Amino acid sequence: MNLDCKRIFKDNGIDVYESIDNLMGMEELYDDLLLEFLNDENFEIIKNQLDSGNIRAAFEASHALKGVAGNLGMSRFYRKLHPVVEKLRNDDIADIEPMLETVEEEYRTIKNLIEENIKKEV
Repeated sequence: MNLDCKRIFKDNGIDVYESIDNLMGMEELYDDLLLEFLNDENFEIIKNQLDSGNIRAAFEASHALKGVAGNLGMSRFYRKLHPVVEKLRNDDIADIEPMLETVEEEYRTIKNLIEENIKKEV
């Protein structure tokens, strides 16, 4: 990942440097993990499980996605997802739709950033 890419990610709430440090400097591994994020299905699982009324499964998927976001340094996404996880943990889906829309917007932004910046280099 070049410096311009790192700056773009940082400007979009992704702490690349801390994440790479947590991976003991393995920058290629971090790039690989970002690419794997593109295949993560947890956000779709959250939406599908909420549509079917399975709050527990939606919670589990949201909790897993929050963990991935934290491990990849996606701080802004993590902060937006955290209240959704807590509502689902408490079986509370009142007013969750607007929260999910905010989360989805950030999720799509991150996926686009990865697609536009990482795939070009790998």
